[in-house]
Amino acid sequence: DLAYKSFYNGTINTMSISIGETGIIGTTLDYLFEKLNSGLDALPGQTDVADDTSNVYSAVNNIKGYFVNGESYTCTIKSMDIEITNNYEQDNASGCSDKVLGKTAINAQMAITARTTTDNPFRWQTLSENSTDTSFAVYMQNNAADKDTILSLDRCKVTESQFTDGEVFATSEFTAIGQSSKNQDTTITMYNNF
Repeated sequence: DLAYKSFYNGTINTMSISIGETGIIGTTLDYLFEKLNSGLDALPGQTDVADDTSNVYSAVNNIKGYFVNGESYTCTIKSMDIEITNNYEQDNASGCSDKVLGKTAINAQMAITARTTTDNPFRWQTLSENSTDTSFAVYMQNNAADKDTILSLDRCKVTESQFTDGEVFATSEFTAIGQSSKNQDTTITMYNNF
């Protein structure tokens, strides 16, 4: 027999997506829960024998585009790390195993590495220096080409921009910090067709 130590009434507190230049796209999630099941029996519908039907995404095959202010920057943006913090906190009380979750504003940011081109070598630094409102998005598609996802910072500021002039290639590394979108009242938006 299996014994289950089950938490429930939970939510995702932090999430990160790491898209390298090559390799598998990595995702991590951190959950906070309000309740712990008092027994060791499975909750209704809970099992550990279900097949994993999730898709594996590749940085080369499943990234279908990068966009800056609505324009394609595919093959210009080299890699992207996305961090989302929902800013939940647990509130404990003595004599009580249950917790209460409280929340503040969401934080979202993208750490981006991009090719630097000779026609506009300070493109990314200019966004940072001028504190320009900018949008960044990444478009992903599964292998069957029937599930599309777009993650977008619809309004953000570029910070911490750094230009690196290598022997052969020049790159820029910068961070985009999400702000509340003027149109949707969101910090980061996920669009999908499933």
